[in-house]
Amino acid sequence: MATIRSSRRESSTAGESFHRTPFLEKLAAWILLATATVAPWIGGAPTLFPGVRWWLSAALTSAFVLMLSARLIRRRRPRLPLAALIPSVFLLGCLGWWATQDELPFATSFGAEHWAFLTANTPNSLFQWPRPERLTFFACLIPGFLAAIDLGRREKFRRQVGFALGLSALGVAVYAHGLAWLGWTNPAWVLINNGPESFNVCFDHYSGPPAALNLAWPLLIFGAGAGRSRWGIFTRVAALVVIGSAFPLWDSAAGKAIAIGLLLAGLGWKIGASRKWLTPRITALALVATFLILFVSQAWIVSRMQSASPDNWVSADNTLSHSAERDAEVRNRAGKRGDHLAMSTVPDRPSAWLAAARMAADYPLLGFGPGAWVKRSALYTHNSIVSTFFHYRQYAHHDLLQFAAEWGGLAAIAMMSLWVGGAWRALHRDEKEPRAEAGLVLALLGVALHSTVDFPLQNPAIQLWTALLLGLAWSGTRGKNSLSPRPAKVSNQ
Repeated sequence: MATIRSSRRESSTAGESFHRTPFLEKLAAWILLATATVAPWIGGAPTLFPGVRWWLSAALTSAFVLMLSARLIRRRRPRLPLAALIPSVFLLGCLGWWATQDELPFATSFGAEHWAFLTANTPNSLFQWPRPERLTFFACLIPGFLAAIDLGRREKFRRQVGFALGLSALGVAVYAHGLAWLGWTNPAWVLINNGPESFNVCFDHYSGPPAALNLAWPLLIFGAGAGRSRWGIFTRVAALVVIGSAFPLWDSAAGKAIAIGLLLAGLGWKIGASRKWLTPRITALALVATFLILFVSQAWIVSRMQSASPDNWVSADNTLSHSAERDAEVRNRAGKRGDHLAMSTVPDRPSAWLAAARMAADYPLLGFGPGAWVKRSALYTHNSIVSTFFHYRQYAHHDLLQFAAEWGGLAAIAMMSLWVGGAWRALHRDEKEPRAEAGLVLALLGVALHSTVDFPLQNPAIQLWTALLLGLAWSGTRGKNSLSPRPAKVSNQ
């Protein structure tokens, strides 16, 4: 009997000790929260701060190292699902390989010449950074993602992430109102243009703020930590009003439409969950149907464009062999305008999608890596706007296609597995309460939809936010991962 009491006391003491959050784990969590809060303000546009992506990279890596150290000290393995760890290691391997390669040259002489013109004449319109910094930032996003998986076991950390993103987004919305109505000026350290970018606050393109807000507000309104008290409801409604009223300040039809869609989907989710007919399988099928319809529609748009205005593209090698004549023709047309833009009557966005799809098809295994679109996209299109407009020079306006074009097919499959697996895990985390992860899933849905028509996932701040939210989607709970100490054996003596 004494042995039984002793075992119970040991088990109780071990349980109490386990539930005390170690200092290193707390520090890792606070680093991630602080990084998420400040990311848009220092990483959403070119700034006067030199090497700011290095700062963000160091913070993400530090959080991972601290989390790992906390686990090793307690002789516990990090709770990282193999289905998330294997693609992450593969993507890290890809980045390591590209780091050993020489920087990719421009495919054509006009491409290099035109980029030099843009760099010299419109530097604030370009949001590119040195290759080592870019590869390092992507490499550090992955440890940050893994740290969020492990730390996300704690419900408190999940609520804190939602609050950090919501607070930062609320600050962007308030500042945008100040720019529009109170005569405020842009943050002194941010380098952005006027015109469509006037109210961007801290993002390089007017699609950035709506994409960031759509990542944050579903966590405040539909997240698991959203309070149900009168004060909680009031603060959520107030935040929604402030954030929602900022959307008209930006010329982003996609951001506005997605915000409305997320609000309707969230309300439908709550109603379906309360009436007990909404299941994870139904929700997953709805998500699959949404993207299937979207991709089929985009393929139809591209096909219709090609039927109406065929560009007679043959291959990248063929374009390269005739690049001298094409360069001369586009150079002549671009030289007639001060901004060196060569206009085209063919739709630009579907042309960019088609170019990205062609480039992705050329690299079914491994591409040239992040930044390759700037150097190689001219070989895959005959549309002069895609070849000369500064935004199309940088972005395909379809992040999935650009990722596949730059990283290659295997890396695209690995990345897609992280998205699909994360959504599946989030939907099945608590099947008794389908509303528990509504905010998280809707936030990821919003940025995924926006990334198929613009380029939010080319922005470092939104990349960082998305990586953390994907980590929360993959994380389990203590109960499901059996993280509590094993009960002590009971002796019969």
